[in-house]
Amino acid sequence: MEPLQVSHSNKYKTISNPADPVNQSDNPLRVPEEAKRDTPSSSDNSEEGEGFQHIGSPIAVMWYDFLMHPRSSLYAMCWSIMLCSLVILRIFAILLESCNGPNQYYKRDRVRASYYFLLSEPQYFQMYVACFTPLLLDTAMRIVLVLLITFESENYPVYRRFVSDRTELVMFACDVICVIPFLVSAVHLAPRDFLSLSQAESITLSIMELLMTSRIFRLLRNIPAIRAVSIALTNSFEHLVLPIFFFFAFNITTGVFFYFAEPCYDLNVCPWTSLFQSTFYSIVTMTTSKAQSRCL
Repeated sequence: MEPLQVSHSNKYKTISNPADPVNQSDNPLRVPEEAKRDTPSSSDNSEEGEGFQHIGSPIAVMWYDFLMHPRSSLYAMCWSIMLCSLVILRIFAILLESCNGPNQYYKRDRVRASYYFLLSEPQYFQMYVACFTPLLLDTAMRIVLVLLITFESENYPVYRRFVSDRTELVMFACDVICVIPFLVSAVHLAPRDFLSLSQAESITLSIMELLMTSRIFRLLRNIPAIRAVSIALTNSFEHLVLPIFFFFAFNITTGVFFYFAEPCYDLNVCPWTSLFQSTFYSIVTMTTSKAQSRCL
């Protein structure tokens, strides 16, 4: 019987008869082939784990953390707080515009206004421009960043981080959409109220503008309560598609029925002049009680 041969270069490795069943199963120093295949290599670890966020162009990584993660640095937190403050100021200005202030009497007798101390229409527009200019700059930086990490191969790990976060994708879309109403006003150099827009166009632009609240959610998303709500909404979205579809299908169908059931023969006593008004009447009637007369 041949003696066992021990390798002196590695005292933990033994070479013996390969046919010996003990060496195939009970040797604690032997690594199974399945474990070797499942063990991640150094190249796999480069895209996962803690080192994942430090791979890519240093400028792209720093830029991404600054814009997408407000808590990554003090400067990012200050920038995000400033944007959220402007969003809150703009929402507060929208509420004040609905009051009976001087803006309701543009080029007329402003003394008749109930709240004469509020801003006038030109002053509201100046505040609108002041609030949305930093938001427009922030949106432009986000678009440039997304283009940079998408088309630069060295920034692929950063791109993976971006597309894997569905919440961040939705917030990025909201950031881009919310500046469209401001661009419409900037092109005409006048508030949207002075433009010849239909009711549907005006409401659509107003809803698009309210998407700017996504910046507040980005700042607060890491709070445990907000994070729990975000996860619940994300996981339940696929199950809510069907109810939302039937909600709009029912109301649109009802609005079409109302529109043709009471046609507009006389513009002076016309209940609704468009399908949008009749559909809106259907939605308000179904979701509230005795409020449709005040909404139309």
